[in-house]
Amino acid sequence: MTLSMSGFAQQQSLIEGARVLLQEHYYLVAILTFLSSMLVPLLRLLLLFIVTFSLSVDYFHKSLLWFFRLYHHIEEWGMLDVYMLGIIVSVVKLLSMAEIEAGFGLWAYAGLLVASILATSSINHHEVWALLLKKKDQQEGCS
Repeated sequence: MTLSMSGFAQQQSLIEGARVLLQEHYYLVAILTFLSSMLVPLLRLLLLFIVTFSLSVDYFHKSLLWFFRLYHHIEEWGMLDVYMLGIIVSVVKLLSMAEIEAGFGLWAYAGLLVASILATSSINHHEVWALLLKKKDQQEGCS
């Protein structure tokens, strides 16, 4: 996002924000910002993709149970909606004082938010657990 005010323009991204926090010696805040805004949401989507894709091609490995369990455990750490709400509030407050330009990063972040919401709301967790346990039982029965 680019903020222009009184002839000065500054471009900032979430990763750049975390880097600035590190430079200012706010290590914990920087790490939490990066984890909850970027790494955890991407990791959740990746884990969900691996599990659902593996089940759709009828492949099972015992690590899929661990992946799906991890997917549930890190759910609280993904705060995409909180950051997006903060961005919207900031934009609304600053519109009267400055010119704000949404860049590709903001649109990509919005896409990540939409993908995360759709993935979370469309998956039946009980059905996935049942399929994973069924595949595990079948694999153990064959051994």
